[in-house]
Amino acid sequence: MSTSATRRPRIRWGRIHAGRLALELLVVLLCLAWLSPFYLLLVNTFKTMPEISASPVALPHSLRLDAYAKAWKEAHLGEYYTNSLVIASLSVVLSVGVSSLAAYAFSRMRFPGKQALFFFLLAGVMLPLQVVLVPLYRLMSGLDLLSSYRGMIALYVAFTIPFGVFILTGFFKTVPVEIEEAALIDGCSRFQAYWKIALPLAAPGLVTMTILEFVWFWNEYLVALTFIQKEAMRTVMLGVMVMANTFQLDFGKLTAGIVISVVPPIIVYIFFQKYLIRGLTAGALK
Repeated sequence: MSTSATRRPRIRWGRIHAGRLALELLVVLLCLAWLSPFYLLLVNTFKTMPEISASPVALPHSLRLDAYAKAWKEAHLGEYYTNSLVIASLSVVLSVGVSSLAAYAFSRMRFPGKQALFFFLLAGVMLPLQVVLVPLYRLMSGLDLLSSYRGMIALYVAFTIPFGVFILTGFFKTVPVEIEEAALIDGCSRFQAYWKIALPLAAPGLVTMTILEFVWFWNEYLVALTFIQKEAMRTVMLGVMVMANTFQLDFGKLTAGIVISVVPPIIVYIFFQKYLIRGLTAGALK
């Protein structure tokens, strides 16, 4: 009796240990499978075409940066980088700013038609982008806003405000109203309460929206393809598409251009990862 009783926990512990080991091994294999395309992409940027043809998987014989220099100059990625940075940065500032003001109003103020207006904004989240491309193109063409910073920024801000208002309204509702009421009694204006109290306390949500919107603006392709017709106004993603057609037989330049195009989103995510996780976690608890 005593012998069998002592064996059962050991057998059960052995099964748990084996199951955990198998799960960890599966996770490692999935990580390797997910990282393998990035490995091939990065390694082949340092190779010549004969080296790539011989073995795309092998390590390069030497670290050659010629492909990066040619992709930056010959494919005009430097100019496209500037366009993407200007459009993405200004769009993020305007979108987050307008969304935070509207979200604060929806979470704190009472006015006629508040619920109807809020649900009207939410309808913009559910509206597919492809449905409005043709009428928007005719509108932007009539206003002479095609292939311009103003036109692209206006489009991106309009597309992302409904989602931003929806997310930030939940964050502002978590800010205690008593703090703002005390500030208003002490003579603080409504805008000062928003700027000095509500906005800092909702910082995780603002940072989360900033990261998500910047990455979306940087990687966006369909709107840029539709509304940008001038070569000088192309974004990085349009430049990579042109490279895929121009340098399709030169995989070194093509892979170098792809690596260059993904650097800013990776940098933004690395530096603001903890704020993103904090913001998403706080949003999940609402």
